[in-house]
Amino acid sequence: MRMIMRSNIKKILNSLLFLGFVVVIGWLPQVVDSDLMYPTVSGKTVFFLFGMSFLLAIQALRVLVSGAVFYLNLTDLALALLLGYIAINRYWIQDVHGFSLRWLELLALGIFYVLLRAQRTEFYPWLLLAFMFSGFGQAVYGFLQLFDYYPSNHTGFRLTGSFFNPGPYAGFLAGAWAVTFAIYLYRKSFVRLLLGRYSQFQGPHYRFFEFSMEYIPFFSILLMGSVVLLSRSRAAILAVVLCGGALALYRHRGRLQRRFQSTTPWRRVALAGALALILVGGLWGAYCFKQGSADGRWLIWKVTTHMVADAPLFGRGFDRFRARYMDYQADYFQGKEDVLEAYLADNVRYAFNAPLQFVAEEGLTGLLLVVVLLYVLLGRKRIRSPLTLFGGMILLAVFVFGLFAYPEQILSTKVAVVMALAIMTDKVSKVRLGYAFWPVFARALTVSGALMLGAVLVWKGNSVQEAFRTWKTADWDYRYGDFQMAAEDFQSCEKVLGSDGAFLLQYGKALAMCERWEEALATLQKAVALEGSTVAQTSLGDCYKALDRTAEAKEAYKKALAMVPSRFFPCYLLAKLYAEKGKRKEAGRWARELMRKPVRVPSTAIEEMREEMRKIISENALGEGKPPGTETKI
Repeated sequence: MRMIMRSNIKKILNSLLFLGFVVVIGWLPQVVDSDLMYPTVSGKTVFFLFGMSFLLAIQALRVLVSGAVFYLNLTDLALALLLGYIAINRYWIQDVHGFSLRWLELLALGIFYVLLRAQRTEFYPWLLLAFMFSGFGQAVYGFLQLFDYYPSNHTGFRLTGSFFNPGPYAGFLAGAWAVTFAIYLYRKSFVRLLLGRYSQFQGPHYRFFEFSMEYIPFFSILLMGSVVLLSRSRAAILAVVLCGGALALYRHRGRLQRRFQSTTPWRRVALAGALALILVGGLWGAYCFKQGSADGRWLIWKVTTHMVADAPLFGRGFDRFRARYMDYQADYFQGKEDVLEAYLADNVRYAFNAPLQFVAEEGLTGLLLVVVLLYVLLGRKRIRSPLTLFGGMILLAVFVFGLFAYPEQILSTKVAVVMALAIMTDKVSKVRLGYAFWPVFARALTVSGALMLGAVLVWKGNSVQEAFRTWKTADWDYRYGDFQMAAEDFQSCEKVLGSDGAFLLQYGKALAMCERWEEALATLQKAVALEGSTVAQTSLGDCYKALDRTAEAKEAYKKALAMVPSRFFPCYLLAKLYAEKGKRKEAGRWARELMRKPVRVPSTAIEEMREEMRKIISENALGEGKPPGTETKI
């Protein structure tokens, strides 16, 4: 009786684990919490933290009831080494580290990987199926946005899915498209993997799955592919094309190899030349499609190489790219006369190249550990099963997308990558950890540790959720002009978010609007160390100006201008500062500098600034004894 009860409990726990994994993988991309600041990002993070706490609790109960056996191999050890290095670099090697949703996500992703590795291989095909349906749901969501049934999450784009702009949305769909195409090409093998030992009984259930895998992946491929094209994300389109081509070549490799060997050498040369022309033409077309965007990325990559050169061994620390990049961009433009390149610059938070940003943050040491991980994962492994192929397609799609975008910022995509790693990791073990044979106290210690870790995740998820909810309220108060209430709301969540650069920037601006200049200055100084931007520098300059620290105000305004030389506002602030101090010559120089800037996007604010600059130039001309109307026309 006791054995039967234990068996039933084990089945229930296995079912709950299976359901939990399917919900996390399938529903996570759909999560948007409009009550939180950055609802498409923070909402997913909080959901994932709660999901991992639930899975940890169920896994702990399963270990308690029936024990468990975990298998470790070189891939697991390489991953542990990489994550350990990132943690050491963040907290001990680097001088500064701030609040980071990405860091919380990384810790939760590590737990997700361990939990996945503890499951039976029979789980994995169903998780891939959940991923496919998640992509299908996002594609449907995108079409509903195009037809105005659902609102977009970005004012500048109609098509975002449940992401913050079309880029990460298309990147997620590219990964889902790749695995869906692989499922379609290997649908018979996939059905056998889904049904496991029941596939040998080819009854109605087998025919149902066979029929479903014939048509559902096909329509999903068409739907997701269409949305990726409509998103106009070149990185995602390239990922889809390359993954599709790689899969087709691998699927028909034998036939293609025989035909290639039977052709004449001249035909081989002609074929290779045609493929090269198609590749070059496609890349050139992608460049010309959004030339300004491509040139802007090239500028970011050049500046990022300077970051790498300054800290080649350990980089700048996890999630610290956004804190340091703008300083390097300001240095890059010092003394440069290349106006065209200067007009490509903007405030930058991502390198738009995941490998390059990783090296900038973790240095060559981190890169070496990634190479070791890839070697133990791929170096000695040939594709032996469809499962390995499916995982490889996810990694290939995300890698290609990451060469021109920022998948490291997209939690749903990172979950897919971790799932792919777990699938591709060989289950044949070199080291065996068997809970079933451990003493009772050791098993109890492990279970209690897992439950405590789950409780920590719940506590952290709750604190982040409440902090981001209060931040959203403070943001609305600020927008509606209630600066005093906004400052109070910001203060109430400072305990959690007091080392987040974007939060501190908004908090400092609210304090400045309340004319609490000393507090605003201290807050903005902390923000500048954590979040580099022109807004942070101009806000800092305003505080210095209000406190009559003119020299420091000038330096802050000049640094903001150096960061993005095409901006009008820093020139305007410098001209006004000099004019208020009675320095007409310097004021006139900065006013003329502003008037020389070409107006790329006309706006009322720019026209008002230009009008004030005309007045300063006129006053400067009168002060020099020139008749009105004889000043230099600009």
